[in-house]
Amino acid sequence: MIYKILKRNTIPVFCICILFAQEKRDSSGQIHPLEKYRSSIHLVSHGAVPAGIAYLIKTENDWKKRALTYLLANLVDSDHFLAQPVYDSNRCSINLHPLHSEYALFGFSLLALNPLTKDVGTGLLIHMGLDYIDCELMQKNNSIQTDAFNEYTLAHFLFWYGIGKYSNLQADGMFAISMVWEVTELKLPFHFAREGWVNKSVDLIANYFGFISGRG
Repeated sequence: MIYKILKRNTIPVFCICILFAQEKRDSSGQIHPLEKYRSSIHLVSHGAVPAGIAYLIKTENDWKKRALTYLLANLVDSDHFLAQPVYDSNRCSINLHPLHSEYALFGFSLLALNPLTKDVGTGLLIHMGLDYIDCELMQKNNSIQTDAFNEYTLAHFLFWYGIGKYSNLQADGMFAISMVWEVTELKLPFHFAREGWVNKSVDLIANYFGFISGRG
């Protein structure tokens, strides 16, 4: 019974663990291990996270094929060759490289919303999401941090509860739409959209819990 509960809730548990991966220093003033190994963790995440998400949201489709598509989306980093140096662990990719621009994010969102290119677009958004987190850990992202939980968290839960209960949307579609919305918020000129990656991660967790609760 416990195994089934943990297996079903792996995505939110994983996301909750991610919330603790914030750059910080301990009381002695020494560099926190997560800060020390940030660049290594970031590189590993580009392989582990896409593959893990593909497995966890597997539907009737072959999850291995989706995982391969998500992983191939990492080829978007080919635009790094236009920069000097090609690789810099302390450089924020978002809005620096052409395929990591806000215009590119808009295009990736369109791909994610198209049933024929959904996996490609979602894989690209996962990649950008990981880069976005890395930028905030470097404190080179200008988004305004908000509380992890706020009044909109419940709205996320209730909305996706209704979608899960009254629609035939699959888990992969729910994840794609959720990612597109979080990207869209980066450009919305409203106070509720001015949030950091911690709050965005909580929103994704609320979406998932609402969706699976609606599914019953």
